[in-house]
Amino acid sequence: MDLLQASAVAFQKLTGSDYVITARKREHTIRVSVFFETGHFFHLIGLSKLRDIPVLNNKNKGNVFQRILNGEITYDTISKSAFFEAIRDRIYYFSELETLLNNEIILKFNQNKAHSLIHATMLLYRKQDDVYLHLFLTPKDSQNDILIPCSFFPRNDNKYILHQEVYKVIQIERIQHPEIQRPLFDRIITQARRQADEQTDKSHVKHPSREER
Repeated sequence: MDLLQASAVAFQKLTGSDYVITARKREHTIRVSVFFETGHFFHLIGLSKLRDIPVLNNKNKGNVFQRILNGEITYDTISKSAFFEAIRDRIYYFSELETLLNNEIILKFNQNKAHSLIHATMLLYRKQDDVYLHLFLTPKDSQNDILIPCSFFPRNDNKYILHQEVYKVIQIERIQHPEIQRPLFDRIITQARRQADEQTDKSHVKHPSREER
């Protein structure tokens, strides 16, 4: 199993749960629900940037996701893109999404403070391997307390974190649906990362200054 397929397996695991996050700042408490759908995978992992890979030009993003799960679209396939370097590190860290959902704080995101084009209301982040992993959340339709993921990427700096409003997470409820076994999942990710490392000398995130969407 390659790293792209392992990332799809990790994301499928997330679609098997809903997360209800309760957080507080002084006397103000917020409660939001976060959920994932298979159609979110395509944009979050950055496949929309690979415009020169014909097999990805499918309007049904759920179908692309399923073909990745089945091994029909592979890491080798997408690595042939002229734009692949822009998403290589995103793929490498993609399986860490679940750890972000277990964070002790959540940020109320103001895009103006970050001078950003990302339309999100909440941000989960975590530092790992000297990079910051970011997961941005945005309201589904007009329901401000029901959030879906809109962007994920690693960066070397904390541009999107500085000056944001910090809320302390006091409870995370995971409403779980059937999922793959955790030991199997861990072995899949470890094996896929080892394979990816053999293909490239990955030492750091290469494009920290580019606006990610």
